Amino acid sequence: LRARTLLDEAAAYFGDDWAKKLPRLEHFYAFKLLEARAMLIDFIGDEQTALTEQEKLVATKHSNPQLRAGCLKTRMNLLRNRSQWEGPSEDILQEARTVAAEAQADGKVEGIDRLLAKMELDFQTSQEALDALKADVKTTEDLGHWFESVYARRDSLLARSKNGEAGLESEFTDLLAKARAQGNKRTEPGLYQEYGDYLIARKRPAEAVTVLLESLRLTRSFGLDLHLPALLGTLFDAQFDAGDLTGAKATL
Repeated sequence: LRARTLLDEAAAYFGDDWAKKLPRLEHFYAFKLLEARAMLIDFIGDEQTALTEQEKLVATKHSNPQLRAGCLKTRMNLLRNRSQWEGPSEDILQEARTVAAEAQADGKVEGIDRLLAKMELDFQTSQEALDALKADVKTTEDLGHWFESVYARRDSLLARSKNGEAGLESEFTDLLAKARAQGNKRTEPGLYQEYGDYLIARKRPAEAVTVLLESLRLTRSFGLDLHLPALLGTLFDAQFDAGDLTGAKATL
């Protein structure tokens, strides 16, 4: 949240006309800062503001080739967010495919193939998309991008879980261990919640409660209040299904 405050101050200083106001050599750094701000707002859970900031970045008028890759990545993140929040559609997916093709023509922009695969799976079952997510894990690890590989593994794991694959418990716990070893605290609350969702889907609510309580502890400790309503709702349902009425009442 402190980072959000600092990024908001920087964005206010730049203003909406930063591409006109700042020297051309500074455009890249301004764009990266504003892109990071939009991503952080998304992570915090302020969905509408994140969409607005990404739309503003995509609409920025400029002729700076240094911003090309960043603009493509932001366009894809915007489409992914719309796919999640407005619901997946053929139109959004087709636009995402167009962006991915542009990125491929430019010589590949990191992360876009993964985003496209996730959007394909939002819309429909696709073995090709599942395979693309697995391939992205290998690519990030072959490159030695260990921090990013945690996110690649997470995306592949969640896609396989939603596709009905069983026996993934050890992969969830291994991934949590990797995130902790890296000091990657921002990943932990969501990953615990996603592990809880996996257990609930497999009719194991009592185990899910333990995992979701840890997600709740971390979410509160990081001040991620916008994530609490959905998490508390999931926890209540798990406690109720597990027969823990006392815990369910406490959650209310």
